[in-house]
Amino acid sequence: MKTTIFLFHPDLKESSVNQALIKNITIEVRNIYELYPDETINIKAEQDALLRSDRIVFQFPMYWYSVPPTYEKMV
Repeated sequence: MKTTIFLFHPDLKESSVNQALIKNITIEVRNIYELYPDETINIKAEQDALLRSDRIVFQFPMYWYSVPPTYEKMV
């Protein structure tokens, strides 16, 4: 089964938990902030990535019980 993590962490370098996760897994990680630094998301490319996956994980920090703005743009 193919698992894809869609990572929406604006400051990944400061997140030791996420860094450890990425270093120790052998699944596709799509760092949305790295792929789209101008926050203009290629929706078609991300839809294709979703369709290629059997399992999908959305990883992001919580902001006052909400999600990051980039996640809202994509979803």
